[in-house]
Amino acid sequence: MNTRSENLDNAKSLFQEHLPRFFAENILYLEMEVECNNVTIEVVNQLLELYRIGVEYFESIKSNKFLVFKNKTQQLLMRGNVNQCMNVAYEELKHETALKKSRLVQSHDILPPTSPKVIIPQKSQKQQELENQFKYIQEQDQKLQVNQLLEFHGYEQQRVTRMHNKALQEQEDQVQMRLQRQRQQSVRLKGQNE
Repeated sequence: MNTRSENLDNAKSLFQEHLPRFFAENILYLEMEVECNNVTIEVVNQLLELYRIGVEYFESIKSNKFLVFKNKTQQLLMRGNVNQCMNVAYEELKHETALKKSRLVQSHDILPPTSPKVIIPQKSQKQQELENQFKYIQEQDQKLQVNQLLEFHGYEQQRVTRMHNKALQEQEDQVQMRLQRQRQQSVRLKGQNE
């Protein structure tokens, strides 16, 4: 039976075997590049790959640290300069693909198809993964916004209920005061009449 220290030693040895050398330093360096607006698609891809490795590794050892890398991935993909960089890279990829196809057609003297179909360059797997991650983040963000709206609505409903209850209590107090005054006046009148 493994003791706790043996399990920790095994985890440490796995940590050293599975995470790349200078894993943390590379992440820090690339994150600094992104923060300094030196964003290129290569930097983004390298950082996403390191985050992916972090998620996979920490999930495999059943550590909650994988959430850190998931959140970092989401935050990276939500940055405006990263999205702009990815859009530029995608446009360049479309342009390169179109050029390659036109060169291929010219080099083989093949006539382009006569059908009116437009040839759309396929997205790279990485680009598709990034778009899927971005869609997932947007869905999560929408869910968060809905939850925040529901929570706000609940608070607002409680506030309005408290205001109504307070107004009702004030009205009831005023009615009780009027009744008490009327009773006192009727007692005074009875006392004067007797």
